Amino acid sequence: MSALRGIDKVFVLSVKSFSDRIDHINKELGKRNISFEFIFDFDVPDLRDEDLLFFSPGILEMSQKSLVLKHVAVWKKMVAEDLNRALVFEDDAILSDDFEESMLDITNATDALSPGYLIFLGGADTKLPKNFLEYPSTLIPRRMTTAEGFIIDNAIARRRLEWLRHNTVRWPADSLMRTIDEEIGAPHFWSRRAIVQQGSCTGKFKTTLDGARFGQSLSYIRLRYRWRKFKNQSIKRWIHSRFKNSSTNS
Repeated sequence: MSALRGIDKVFVLSVKSFSDRIDHINKELGKRNISFEFIFDFDVPDLRDEDLLFFSPGILEMSQKSLVLKHVAVWKKMVAEDLNRALVFEDDAILSDDFEESMLDITNATDALSPGYLIFLGGADTKLPKNFLEYPSTLIPRRMTTAEGFIIDNAIARRRLEWLRHNTVRWPADSLMRTIDEEIGAPHFWSRRAIVQQGSCTGKFKTTLDGARFGQSLSYIRLRYRWRKFKNQSIKRWIHSRFKNSSTNS
C-alpha cells in the first residue's frame, strides 16, 4: 500500500542498469516515505519475439517498445491485484516540495470522477492553453503531453488492455496512451500546477529516448528548460496572480 491517501500503489518504470536513476528515485520517494514498486520487466536485452507481437513492424525503436511494455505491465498488475488507483512515475521524476499536500487536494477531487480517467501531474514547461488559469476546478480537462508522473484507475487499465486485444501499437508510450484514451473516450485531467518534473528535461539526466536532446549538453538542456518554463508558464502565472489580487482588492 502507498502512504499517499487515495493511492493503492505507486509504480516506477525503470531499467535494471540505470543505477543513477534508480538511486535518484529511491532518494526522491524515500525521503517522503512513499513505498513503491519498480517495473524492471521488459528491459531491451530481455525482450523476446512473443513480447513484440502487438507492435507494428519497423516503426518504434526497441527502447520505445520496452517502455510501452512496462506501461502495459502496470495495467496488468492493476487488474490482477484489483488496484483501484495507481500513481505511475518515470525513474527521473522530480517531486515538488509540497507534493504530498498537493496530492491530497488532487485525490480528493479525483474521488468525484466517473471511473476511467488519467490525472497528469507534470507539464511544468508546456505552453498553457487559453483560460487554463481561470478554470474553476482543481482538475482541468486536457490531454497529457508527457509521462513523467500521472494517476490512473482500474477502469482505464482494463479498457486499455481490451484495446490492445484488437489493435497494433504504432506509437511511443505517451502518444499511445493519448491515442487509446481518445478512442475509448477516457478523459485526461491536469493538476492546476505541475508537481512532478522530468529530470531528463531539467538537465539532471541524459535522455534515453528523446532524439531531439541526444548530443546536447546538460547545461544547455537545463537553460532551455528554465527558459521554456518561464515563458510558457511562470510569467503567465505571475500576471494572473497579480491581476487576480488586484481584482480582489479593488
